[in-house]
Amino acid sequence: MKNKYLIWVIAGIIGTLIGADLFSVIMKILGLQLHTTWTIAADFILHGRQNIEAVYGVIIGFIMDYFFGITNAVVIGLLLEWTGYQNYLFKGIGILMFNWVVFGVMVELMPWFFSYPVNRINLLTYIPAAIIIGGIMSYTIVMLSKRFLALR
Repeated sequence: MKNKYLIWVIAGIIGTLIGADLFSVIMKILGLQLHTTWTIAADFILHGRQNIEAVYGVIIGFIMDYFFGITNAVVIGLLLEWTGYQNYLFKGIGILMFNWVVFGVMVELMPWFFSYPVNRINLLTYIPAAIIIGGIMSYTIVMLSKRFLALR
């Protein structure tokens, strides 16, 4: 695997699977989140609970969820490439925290856009998720790059 872009895609998939989806399910089971990440992702395209909770809504939600995850990993990969790989965890977490701020602003300014209400408790549970996702993605990028691209 000598392709940095493939490494970024793999990091996006791993970070989304562990940091977003698994964490989201755990938070939902604990009652700390009202919705999973893929239902919120589906809400960007499909509006109305009957659409989002249907089989096609779940599939579209997963596609959107992983699209956002891969996009985040590509941004992290580009940032690491441009600024260097030192402090990679802070850079990865910073990108995801920026996304958290943008999402929080969207929720506050455009509540009509979302079919599901996203309350402030929900938004607070996304802080550790952003830290986990950003950390996993940046760590995966650096470790795979060291192994396959001879990164030092």
